[in-house]
Amino acid sequence: MLIENGFDLWNKKGGRTERQMDRNLKILLNSVSRTFALSLQTLPVKQKDFVGVCYLVARVADTISDSGGWPASLRARLLKSWHQAIQLDHRFQLKESVGTFSEREARLLLDSDKILALYRGLASGDWRVFADEVFETLFSGMQRLVQARASYDGSKIVQPHLRADEFDWYCYTHAGCVGRFWNQIFELPVDLEQMAILYGKALERVNIFRDLKEDWDQGLLLLDHEGMKEFDLNASRPPWLQPGWRSFSESYLSKTRSMLLSGANYCDSIPYLRFRLRLASQMPFRLGWQSLDFYGQDPVGQVDQSKIDRRIVKREFRSAVCSLWRKSNLTRTHQKKRLSG
Repeated sequence: MLIENGFDLWNKKGGRTERQMDRNLKILLNSVSRTFALSLQTLPVKQKDFVGVCYLVARVADTISDSGGWPASLRARLLKSWHQAIQLDHRFQLKESVGTFSEREARLLLDSDKILALYRGLASGDWRVFADEVFETLFSGMQRLVQARASYDGSKIVQPHLRADEFDWYCYTHAGCVGRFWNQIFELPVDLEQMAILYGKALERVNIFRDLKEDWDQGLLLLDHEGMKEFDLNASRPPWLQPGWRSFSESYLSKTRSMLLSGANYCDSIPYLRFRLRLASQMPFRLGWQSLDFYGQDPVGQVDQSKIDRRIVKREFRSAVCSLWRKSNLTRTHQKKRLSG
């Protein structure tokens, strides 16, 4: 397995050193998300390992629910089993073939028992309570999506046909709740929690726009259908091929950008002395902002774009470090960019 040697060494020595845990997590995280792994290295040591393991737990769940070629019934069963393994300390056994997954996805699934062991070694006290809450919300959102895909017959757009409040709840269950978890785990003031939630929901809106075509091909249209009607859009054919799409997408991206600015305000509210946390918290904002700039250039042609290029990630990381050194205000800087754009 991917981290088998490091994991065995950890067990044989009868204890966990920070260096060994860090090495195991780094290998796993680099295999699924180098961008997050980069941000993770800047986090305060106290919470770094636990946040990394929680991310891997969520990635396993997301891979089960949204990747590969498994039937919906199998996805639902394995997702429930994975949730019980996390929440109730049940055993998790993956006997199914992972041949329809990418190499990285397959490795992640095959290492799920190692991830589970790492999680159980770290989850305790308040951290366990916070993790249970966020996983309860994340898994409920994923299960609903799996159920929606189960009704797709290849000829029509399936449920959910989301109202505005349902779309907002979808964004909360997939990312907004993570903002709350972030605020809790790093012991930030509770009055920042709503900004953290809004920050997470904005990032999910960015992901939804990026994945529109891929989701459509799987029978999903994860947009506010009532809002679509205001622009004479319907779910009978791809919305980006309809006349009202440009106006709708401009409105959608503008609202997303406004919500994302709450993320900048959130980052600015983190004390400068906690520079590691402030740096890590900035990175999703910066990459989300870059994505919105990219989509805004051509909202008709930019549907189903790939993720941000690695060169941009490195550039934004350097920019974040420099802005922290100068004690720049992230909100004011990007409000000016928005007005000048």
